[in-house]
Parts: sequence; structure tokens; C-alpha cells
Amino acid sequence: MSKKILGVVTALVIVAAVLVGVNAQAQTVSCANIDAMLSALGVTDAAKVAQAKVAFGCGAAAPAAAVTFTRSLTLGSTGADVTALQNWLISQGYQIPAGATGYFGAQTAAAVKAYQVNKSIAPAVGYFGPVTMAAVNAQAAVPPVVVVPPTTGGTTGSTLEGGAGDLDVSKTSTDVESSLKEGEEGVNVLGIKAEADGSDIEVTSIKVTLMNASSTDGTSEKLTNYIDEVIIMLGDEEVGSVDADDFTKTSGTPDTFSKTISLNGAVIDENDDEKIYVAVSAASNIDSDDLAADWNVVIDTIRFTDATGAILTASLPSSVDETGEDFSFDAIDTDDKIDIKSSSANPDSETVLVEDDTVSEEILALVFKLDVDDDSADVMVTSIPVVLTVTAAGSNASSIEDIIDEVIVTIDGTDYEADLSGTGTISNGTGTATYTVDLDDDEFVIGGGDVEDVKVTLVFNEQDEEGNYAENTTVTASVNPANIDAETDEDDIVVGGITKTGATLTLNTSAASVSVTSKTSEVNEAGTIGTFSFTFKVEADGESEVVFDIDDVIYEILGPATDFGTGSENLSLISGDAEDVAGTMTVEEDGTATFTLDVTINPEVGDEGVYRVRLTDVAGNSLGDDGELAGPKTLTN
Repeated sequence: MSKKILGVVTALVIVAAVLVGVNAQAQTVSCANIDAMLSALGVTDAAKVAQAKVAFGCGAAAPAAAVTFTRSLTLGSTGADVTALQNWLISQGYQIPAGATGYFGAQTAAAVKAYQVNKSIAPAVGYFGPVTMAAVNAQAAVPPVVVVPPTTGGTTGSTLEGGAGDLDVSKTSTDVESSLKEGEEGVNVLGIKAEADGSDIEVTSIKVTLMNASSTDGTSEKLTNYIDEVIIMLGDEEVGSVDADDFTKTSGTPDTFSKTISLNGAVIDENDDEKIYVAVSAASNIDSDDLAADWNVVIDTIRFTDATGAILTASLPSSVDETGEDFSFDAIDTDDKIDIKSSSANPDSETVLVEDDTVSEEILALVFKLDVDDDSADVMVTSIPVVLTVTAAGSNASSIEDIIDEVIVTIDGTDYEADLSGTGTISNGTGTATYTVDLDDDEFVIGGGDVEDVKVTLVFNEQDEEGNYAENTTVTASVNPANIDAETDEDDIVVGGITKTGATLTLNTSAASVSVTSKTSEVNEAGTIGTFSFTFKVEADGESEVVFDIDDVIYEILGPATDFGTGSENLSLISGDAEDVAGTMTVEEDGTATFTLDVTINPEVGDEGVYRVRLTDVAGNSLGDDGELAGPKTLTN
């Protein structure tokens, strides 16, 4: 025993005698008092505290069994490995007042944080990750008795039911705002739809990144000049929040801030879906110059646990972890206000059948909302410009009018024909053109507190034999609020919000219907190679064949790497009215055939992790904005 510890023990004996006297009935001090006595004596080092307790006859918990930990643990984790970690920490003198419960709560996180501080592990935040795990395993495993997380179904604590689960995430614009006033609290600025698959799911944390997207214009780069608090909502229930000054500035950037927000009670029942929102509360006094700033919010990471106790990371679409949402701030005294907002009726991308002898039907291209603030005066909208962006892989089209027959804007059930602004010149079928609907004579007024849907519909010209435009030409409509003219009885008014973009419409005279009938994923015995397969049916119309090859089947790999490493891709004809000539598939007129796409992923060293494959387009036929997903599968190397 060191002189320091011996001195501490002697001092404790003296203190005990003073406290309880020296009579026969009370000659010992309660173990519950020792921590306080040690603190009073200036002994705080965890290892020395443990030694002093043992020396005083009130030792720490019995030494934990030798163990090797195999997974990361965090708030909400449960299982035998959590119990083993708690026992080991207690045996090392780190305090967990509740004891080894098998639930990783705030007390366990505090004990892990104390261990990290003692071992100079950074960041010391109480998360039992790979670095801390390696340090503990180096001390604890003599010889190893491996504790692994449960692999069968059951419940986590008494909350989650089911087996191995997953969380499917997509973006939603429902109840999401593009601007908020100074001092306004809890405004949703980014929304996702989360669906629990295979198990009840508890979302344990969400990492949020905020960036001033316009800081180069002289607006402040400091987050707290704009935002007081960031809140995570499950529907209309708050499940987590942090102050803006808790966000950390990203190294090497002047205006990007991130924070992982721990959640409480964010449980989604199996096969149910819930809306999750990132909401912000604005600072009450934003500098007038800073009101010009546009901020962007993304969700970088979503961590969740299923009923087996596994801690998992959700796969996120790029619309959530890359694009996110932009939002802005308004002065508190801004009453006259109209915003452009997203609509859930905005169409998905699709392939449009065009004829060679007549114009197309009316095709819905874009839907958005015009929302007048409750406290605003009535707003008159006088013009709405619609920008059409067209692309083609080689075309004779030199004018937008080679492609577009008519642009119709529908407001409150009334159709208005938009006129081409300028020449509409494009180059080889690629470029932009603007069509504007003039509402001056119609006095289109939106009352305070009212919302109006605006629809943009396109009619396409026939595709003639001279090739006025190319097969698979794409057309996308968008509206920039800055270009909308609006006014009140008193003054002009700027329309708030961000540009709204509609569906990507692919024009094709060889119409086909494509549907995915099954999707599977499997991993080889070694766990190193994953095969993701899609079976899909192609139906040709009665007037033309459908011809495509592997290059016309569009998919993306979602995972640590975006390619298949040393893997491969293969397109096969399974059955039906089609033929395969050296990899070129031809479906007969009015025929139906079934095909399989196999994507084999064999990741390079360092690219191990969870992979999915998203099929988005077959032969120019879009499978919707979200496509079809196969996976997830975890691949090693």
C-alpha cells in the first residue's frame, strides 16, 4: 500500500472515530460515507478511491469476470455486455449508484466519461466506442470470455418488441416552413418520414448540421446570432433539444455547425411510420443585415436500436443528408408576408408517352403552395414566371417551342396560359426557357391566413419524323419566389421561401411500363461479398419495341463506397416476349418480359460497412423519386 493511501486510510479511521465515537456499539463507519470522506480529504482519482475503499474494508464490487467487448454501447443500449461493462467499471472504482442493471443510462455514461478522462481518451463524452472499447479490452480480457449482443428476437427492456429491425427514412415537406420570424419558437425546418421495419425501433440520437449558406454576402457566421435552440420533434411531441451554443463549429469552416442530439422516448412501433422534424427557435433580436442570410439544415446521422439491442445507423437519402432544406429569418415586425411552400401533391418523376402525330395530354409538372401570413394584409399576385429546364443527348431542337406546345398555370381552379418570355432559344435540345403567366387583369388575391395551391401543367409537341427533339429528352419545371410579382394595397411585397422544383419528365415515343416484382440481398459465407438483386417486368405498348441494355438500367450504391469494388453487375432476361442479343434486350410490341439485375459488391479494404442498392430507372422509365431499395447488408473484408 502506498504512503498516500495509507495516510488516507488512517485519516478515515480518525474521522470515523470522531463521527461515531469509540463505544462498542459504533466502531465502524458506513461504507456509504466513505466517498464523501475521501472527497473531503482531496482524494478524487478513481483508482485511488478504489484502493482506499478496499484498504478500509469496504472494497469495491467483486472483480468483474474477464471479458472482451465486441460492440459499441451508448445511451439506451441493453444486454449482457452492458451488465459486464457496468460490473467492470464498478470493480475499477467508477461509481454507478444503481449498480449493474444491464441498461446503459446516464449513470453508466458518466462512469464511462470518468474512465475516458482518466485514460486521456478524447472526446470524453461517455460513448463506449472503438477507442474506449480497445482500452477496456486491454485491461479486462485475461483470458477472454466474449460477450456478444443478442441475435434473436425479444424485447429491449420492456419497451421494444420484435426481432432484428431497420429504419427506412425518406424526406417529407409536410408541416415544414421555409422561414421564421425573430423570436418565433419551435418552427419545423426539416422533416423526414421514418418507418420501423421488422421490430419496434427507438431512435436514440440525430446529428444535425446547420450552415449559413450565404455568409459570403457579409451576414454573420455565428449560429447563436440567429438561433437560440434546436429541437427534435416526433410528430407534435418534443423528444430532444439542445441550445444553439452547444453546437460545435466544423473544423476549417467559418459557418458550419454540428451537434448530435440525444433523444428520449422516440419509439416507432413495428410497421408504423412517424414524422420526425428538426425545429428551431429563432433569436429574438437578429441584426437587420443578417436577415438576408439563408441557412441550410441537414441530418448527417440517425442512430437507433431495435428489439435485439443492436445499435444501428440509418441509411439516409441524399435529400436528407446532403441537400436538406434552406430556411430564412424575418423581422419580428414583418406582418405583410407571402411564402412559397412545398406541396405533398408535387408529382414524382416519370416517363411521358409522346406521339408522332399529335400533341400529348396535359402532364402535371409542378405543384407548390402560396401561403399568406395570418397577420398579413391581403396579397395580390400579379405574375408567376415558370422556368423550364430541358436536356437531351443530341437533338435538333433549337427552340423550346420545338418541345413545348403549352404551359398552363392553375390557381384556385382557374387555368391561366403562360406566355414564352424572350426567344426561348436552346442549343441541341438543352437549355432553359421562361414562361410567364400575367395575372394583372384578373386581380388574383390571396387573403391573410389563406393558402392556395398552384399547379403547372405541360403539353408536349408531337415528336416528328425529322426529329424535332430527341428520345429521352427531359423537362423540369421550377418557380423561383424572387421572380414572382406580388403586392398589397400599400406596397410591393417580396415572396419568401426557396425555389420549388417539380418532377423530371422523360419524353419517349416508345412507352413502357416497368414494375419491380421482387428484390433480394444476400451475403456469402465469409461475409465479404453481397449480391443485391432486382426482378422487374417490362411491358411494351402496342406500337413499338422497348430496347435497352445494362447502361439503361440506372442504380446507385448506398454505403461507405459508391461503387461495387471488385464486384460486378449483370442484366439477364428471365422470360417473356423478348430477346437478348449480346446484352441488348428487345421487348416486342405489346409484349411483356421479366428481367433480373444482379449487383455484386465486393468492397475494397477500408470500405467495409452497411450497403444498400437503389434502382431508380429502367429504359428511361423512372421508378419514382425514391426508387426501389435492396438491402441492407453488412460487408467485411
